[in-house]
Amino acid sequence: VDKEHIKFLQSLPTYYTNDELFISHAPITSFMEVPKDPYSRDSKAISFIWRRTAPKKPLSKFVINGHNGYLEEYTDRDGKVIGVCIDDSHNRRLCGLHWPSMDVYSVEEKIAVFKPEGE
Repeated sequence: VDKEHIKFLQSLPTYYTNDELFISHAPITSFMEVPKDPYSRDSKAISFIWRRTAPKKPLSKFVINGHNGYLEEYTDRDGKVIGVCIDDSHNRRLCGLHWPSMDVYSVEEKIAVFKPEGE
């Protein structure tokens, strides 16, 4: 992997949040402590990259993550949707979620290949 690509990935925050959403690569659970600095690289922040455990209790915000490989809703004990995993890579699909409609869009096949001039 190109060093510039690694440097770029390391410059990204481990999570994004606003008034309604908590977005991270991997799932977050209610017992996890969220570092105040999304650019932190301590052990708490790194868990937002590597965890696979789905949330079971609602957080104060709706959770959106990837990492687990399948589209999945996270529900609490009452069946209320508290988050989603939008990673469908095991089915070879790139997915995105439109907020607040919660519509999921996917790209299932390559439709074009663009090559730089001269190749």
